[in-house]
Amino acid sequence: MTENQETQDKLTNEFEKLVLNESHRTDFKHEHLPLLNEKGDVILVHDPHDLFCCYTNVPRYGRTTATQHTWGYTGGGPTGLAWDILYHFTKNAKFTCNYHIDFRDAVLANRANRYDHVINQEIIDAFIAEKMNLESAKKNLAPKGGVE
Repeated sequence: MTENQETQDKLTNEFEKLVLNESHRTDFKHEHLPLLNEKGDVILVHDPHDLFCCYTNVPRYGRTTATQHTWGYTGGGPTGLAWDILYHFTKNAKFTCNYHIDFRDAVLANRANRYDHVINQEIIDAFIAEKMNLESAKKNLAPKGGVE
């Protein structure tokens, strides 16, 4: 194994430590809103009877997640929701760590937090594809031969 590959493996292991074990997937589950099993539209529901209660159909994956998924600002709730959405769709902790803040800012931060929303799967897929294309382009521009 090359030194570069060994470094990459260590980084991957560090990113994977941010993923909670399976028992946490239902931490934010609501009895009337089934969690996504596969890819699909993300549903954001604000409880009209409690200003501070929000629910989504996104399983919990990240250790970075606050006490609940929220949206409409750039705090811990939307940051954790962004992390959980990207990880659910990619199962790639490194990618998720690199782009969850961009996703939060582009998709979640400007949604009114006292309203319900649906984020179409196509929006999420387009965001992921754009960032993966960016990563691919960066790799193609990187110097060859290990000299930087």
